[in-house]
Amino acid sequence: MHHDIWDYDLDTPPVLVEVNKDGKHIPALAVMNKDALLYILNRVTGEPVFGVNEDPVPASPVAGETASPTQPIPVKPPQLARASFSLDEVANLTPEQHAACQGMIDKDHLTGSKRFEPIPADHAIIRFPGGEGGPEWAGGAFDPKRGLFIVNTNNFGYVEKLVQQPGGEWNMTSGRFVDRKSGLYCQNPPWGMLTAVNVNTGDIAWQVNLGISDSLPEGQKNTGRPSNGGPIVTASGVTFIGGTDDQRFRAFDSKTGKELWTYHLDYSAHATPITYRGQGRAAICGRGGDWRLLSRQSHRRRQPDGVRTAEIKFSDT
Repeated sequence: MHHDIWDYDLDTPPVLVEVNKDGKHIPALAVMNKDALLYILNRVTGEPVFGVNEDPVPASPVAGETASPTQPIPVKPPQLARASFSLDEVANLTPEQHAACQGMIDKDHLTGSKRFEPIPADHAIIRFPGGEGGPEWAGGAFDPKRGLFIVNTNNFGYVEKLVQQPGGEWNMTSGRFVDRKSGLYCQNPPWGMLTAVNVNTGDIAWQVNLGISDSLPEGQKNTGRPSNGGPIVTASGVTFIGGTDDQRFRAFDSKTGKELWTYHLDYSAHATPITYRGQGRAAICGRGGDWRLLSRQSHRRRQPDGVRTAEIKFSDT
């Protein structure tokens, strides 16, 4: 990224991957920052495996600020989170949600935004992804047998405006684009996703909503939810992930993205799980507890601090 003015730091750890492309084996690296652009790089040379273009992006409207005229965009894969918002995309899952979100826009004269649009000073914009991403701290996991990089991402919009302080320095106001009463986000779902990228082709192999909104009626629950804590994959072809604020732990078919089962926890598992073997069985273990940023913003009940561990055993098959 050139001249980061959006808080798009490299918040996720890089993952070593093995690429087979055009008859060649390429030791590679999957790396992404909060903007949810996934760069697959040759880890020997640093060269992009699928190419990167310098795409034009909007100029800054703030006097004295010069934003980069271009940003490096991978040719493949496509961006793994929402990157723009139009005012005709306000969610309408319930009349109350729509009224609250539209009221926020009207009251504060909010406008939408395009990818990499600089934050203005004369009004607030609705920016995607916001300063939380996109991907979260835990990052993704690589399934070498199937050539899949699997990662969870959030579609968090931020309402932001630059503010100049009396001394001349700049700061900004920032908050999530969410109906705070219901905890429902103000753009159309999905609000959280799990995606598998085929590292041999750069294409998305599958993408599913990750998490449900329990407050919505049947038929509308599958919105995806905020998550923090990444996936792990097994040699047998199963992806395990907690992470979401709906207090679920899930297993997916790594090849297809089909959800195999869901376990309802006492607390959300905001950490990457681990797997281990013992006494002829395999087990999966995840940390549960309070991650205040998710629980506060989504208006879920406060979870106690400390480690809460759920263990789910499954047969070796």
